[in-house]
Amino acid sequence: MGSLSRGSGPGYWLRHPYLRLFVLALIMTCNFLLFTEDPKFHSVTEVDIPFAGNAVQLLILNWPPGAQWIALKLCIGLFSLGIGLIVGKFLLHKLILKRWWRLKLFKEDRGSFFCMAITTGICLVTGSYLYNFILLLGMEDYSEHLLNGKLIMDNQTFGKIAMIGKWLGDSTSLFLVLDMMLQEKKHYRQWAPRLRAKWDVRMGKTLCSLRIIAFWVYQLIMTPLVLALVLANVIDWSKAGFGSTGLERGILAGIVACCDMAIVAQDWEYPRFKTNTDVKLPGMETGNLKCNCLAKYPVVITGKWFNYGIVLAVMVLDFNALNNHLSYNPMAYGQYVHPETQRIMTITNVTEAYDYNQLNWTVRWMENKTESDIMLSSRYLGLSWGWRLLVIVPTALIGISRFSKRKEETEKKRQRRR
Repeated sequence: MGSLSRGSGPGYWLRHPYLRLFVLALIMTCNFLLFTEDPKFHSVTEVDIPFAGNAVQLLILNWPPGAQWIALKLCIGLFSLGIGLIVGKFLLHKLILKRWWRLKLFKEDRGSFFCMAITTGICLVTGSYLYNFILLLGMEDYSEHLLNGKLIMDNQTFGKIAMIGKWLGDSTSLFLVLDMMLQEKKHYRQWAPRLRAKWDVRMGKTLCSLRIIAFWVYQLIMTPLVLALVLANVIDWSKAGFGSTGLERGILAGIVACCDMAIVAQDWEYPRFKTNTDVKLPGMETGNLKCNCLAKYPVVITGKWFNYGIVLAVMVLDFNALNNHLSYNPMAYGQYVHPETQRIMTITNVTEAYDYNQLNWTVRWMENKTESDIMLSSRYLGLSWGWRLLVIVPTALIGISRFSKRKEETEKKRQRRR
């Protein structure tokens, strides 16, 4: 942290408040561009999300006929949910991360909710495959009841939900990072000193500080505006793009993925996170949320973990988007390519959209049966593995460099102890 106080060195400028805010604003901008350019978000086919869809189906969807099979599915779902919570709390958090690795980020009960979320997701996916295996052994007509990644919505609806989720996550992260920087007084003391002095001070006779008022005003104005833009038909999103190709969409998704990792790496306490300062939650006066369902083993969400929990959740969506853009094939989403302009055409008839025969779609075009089809601004030129690696490699290198930085700091700490 010495470079942060001296005001010199690359670490100082890479973690400067203005650059941190710029990275977050860049993520929000790129996500909106991807929303307008992503051809999948205009498809009428059913959304299919491997693993995550399996977990959702195990808990609430695709119930089989017969009381015994319903009881089996319910027992496996609840058992997987309980095991995931227990393993995350006691094995991953308390034993591995806290006792064995002694990571300051997970001291006391901090980060327990994040650990429980990871292990619960893994256990639910594992439980779904166990349930499928039992169906294969014991049910005669099992094909319709096997759990998979499909959800009861089309890609258009999921695209809007995902965009709203990303906006809520990104906008909250933007304000959280700004809030944390203004609450922190040790680093970058020359940055916004007047605002920092008034940020967490109650205003006059009110019970609210400037930080609380600013957060709720920001959310109450911006969130309804974004919801209206995404959900209402004010803008024709199929024509709002700039005509990107698969490579350009992949590069945009790669930039977002890199920026997601940069949010964590730009933290003033990265990579050790050994501070004892409790950052207050956005819009609240408390520094943590605590669930005392089990009095002896509380689940705690601190202000910093609240921020990075949101960042990691959005990061999963962004990396999934990166994978989807690099592996996109129009036929898998009831779409085809205009033979002259190379722009993507979306079939709006659900029955016809599930026809994966490219020959039928070619005949469809030649016989002029495309009146109901929608022409998107996005184009499809095909994407070779060489171009895909061009997008993947920089993202992977940034991730490896961040991990190496963390490992280097850990080794230095061990050497100082010796």
